[in-house]
Amino acid sequence: MISSSPKTLGSAIWIRIKSLIHALICLSISALFSYMSYPYIHDAMRLVSRGKVTVGVMGDYHRMAHRRRGSCYYTLHQTICYDGHFGEIKVKEQYGRGTPVHVVYLPNSPSVMRLGDSNTTFWQLFTHHGQFLPWLPAGFGILFGLGALGHLVNVVRGVSDDDLAKRRKLRNGVVV
Repeated sequence: MISSSPKTLGSAIWIRIKSLIHALICLSISALFSYMSYPYIHDAMRLVSRGKVTVGVMGDYHRMAHRRRGSCYYTLHQTICYDGHFGEIKVKEQYGRGTPVHVVYLPNSPSVMRLGDSNTTFWQLFTHHGQFLPWLPAGFGILFGLGALGHLVNVVRGVSDDDLAKRRKLRNGVVV
């Protein structure tokens, strides 16, 4: 509730504008992080709902070097053959050539695949069995989305200085 005094009315409007600006900032940051995590979430959802489980055979592996700020990082990539399709996956440790592994893939888009079996959950497919990178943007997107929701509630509800003063007086036992 907004009071009729000009000073309080101006501060109440300013509080709403400030909350709206904070909500828009949180919403834009949430949209950015959600956009970054969308491919991981989309692929994992499709694999859970329409994925086919099969046995694949590991092939050759190679190390890829990534240079960053003067340091060199290596990642292991290994080829895999499953149901007549070939793919390449990033692995934590090297599998021997010819090692059978369970693979979940999409029959209509075989390039979308992950290691897993029929008991593999959405979370395991989403995070590639515990990798940190895919769920980090999703978590930030959710947190900033909740922040935007909180600020929008303040805008719609119309919290003003008078409301805050009345709540303090009621909490302290003074009748208004």
